[in-house]
Amino acid sequence: LAPLATDPPIILLSLFLVRSVAGFETVLGCLSLVGGGYILFLAWECMASEPVAAVDAGPSHSFRKGVLTNFLNPQPYIFWVSVGGPTMLAASDAGPFAPWGYVLAFYFCLVGAKLSVALAVGRFRRFLGGRLYVLIMRLLGAALALFALMLIRKALVLFNVL
Repeated sequence: LAPLATDPPIILLSLFLVRSVAGFETVLGCLSLVGGGYILFLAWECMASEPVAAVDAGPSHSFRKGVLTNFLNPQPYIFWVSVGGPTMLAASDAGPFAPWGYVLAFYFCLVGAKLSVALAVGRFRRFLGGRLYVLIMRLLGAALALFALMLIRKALVLFNVL
């Protein structure tokens, strides 16, 4: 749940930065290209993941520690400046509520996925070392790669290459 506490100021800052360069197709193209490259990197990490050894977890991490970790983690900043902010800006063309629909859907999926993973790990630890885990990670990596290619295509359109 830490992203729900830490990301709103990050999102607002990112929207301010992205909106301030909204008329500059080259800058938006660069942001889309960087975002696409970053997501392609994440896709590569997913596809290259190996089975993990199941370990017994000790006491759960505190919410405070999770919030601090999320604030110090550069990934939310990179995501919201290079992917999330431009996506929200593009969604605003569909109507005033579309960007917030994107944010709600994003956090429903993000928090839902993290909760699901925590519950699944607790329930099905033995599968973390199996081939099913690797297959799922590769499928998720392929989905990320597809999204990355869409962002890279958008950058090429903004650069008037396509």
